[in-house]
Amino acid sequence: MPTPLLDSELADLRAQYPNLPEDYFAYLQSTGWGESPSGRMIYSGPVPIQDVYGEASSSESIILLGDDMQGYCVGFDLQAKQLGEVSDSGDWEPWPSSDSFSNYANAD
Repeated sequence: MPTPLLDSELADLRAQYPNLPEDYFAYLQSTGWGESPSGRMIYSGPVPIQDVYGEASSSESIILLGDDMQGYCVGFDLQAKQLGEVSDSGDWEPWPSSDSFSNYANAD
C-alpha cells in the first residue's frame, strides 16, 4: 500500500527539485510512494540514474521517479524539464509534453 509523504518531506523535496512536475508532487502527497494500484513502483524521492544504471548511463541530468518492475524506469530530465522513460539498457526516451506523471502512475 502506498505511503503519502508528510508535508515536511514534500516541502524538502520541492526545495531540492523545484522543477519536477506539479502532478508528481500531488501524487506523492495524495497517494504516496510504493506500489501504485497499476503495479508500478513509485519511489519516495528522485534517485540518480547512476544508482540504477551505473556510471555509463546516458545522462547525469536524469533522475528516476519510479519503475514498472520490468526493467523500465520513469525519469525526469532536469535540464530539459521533461518526463520520459529509461529502458532496461539505460537508454533515455523523452515523452511528449502532454504525458504526465499521474498518467504513468495510474495507467493499467
